[in-house]
Amino acid sequence: MLLLSLSIWVIVVYSVKVFAMGNPAYTLVKEVPGDLLNQAKDCLESEIIPDDEMVYLFIKKFFRLTALACLLFIIEFAVVLYFIYEQPNFYVPWFILTKNIFMLMIGYKLHKNSSENIFEAVQQIPYWAMLWERISYLISAVCFLFFFLQVNNLLK
Repeated sequence: MLLLSLSIWVIVVYSVKVFAMGNPAYTLVKEVPGDLLNQAKDCLESEIIPDDEMVYLFIKKFFRLTALACLLFIIEFAVVLYFIYEQPNFYVPWFILTKNIFMLMIGYKLHKNSSENIFEAVQQIPYWAMLWERISYLISAVCFLFFFLQVNNLLK
């Protein structure tokens, strides 16, 4: 139960952070100067490790943030499946699963219509999709806080 409780708490904290501050990878790409972004794009296209340390650190940070988001999504999915298995009539995990499928469908649709370059694709994400992502993280934070309270017997 400790691992489950810890996993849930990490999801709550990360979800609140993304809801409040936005997607860290998206924010990173939006804030970086254009010339650095072009150099990073060229490095990815040529599949060569960049000579410039700033470019290397930017690419490294971007992919770490992306990997972290994917890892937390997998953990979220695992926790939801655990609750669906343990309490199949409990509606909250089914709601989260539906929400995540909806968000995956939005992501797939945006990816299908986006640029080949990952940085350009991130820059092309429309405002409404970023808003939906933030709402999705708020819903996750609230639902997983409920799970956390339930797992730790803090709810009656």
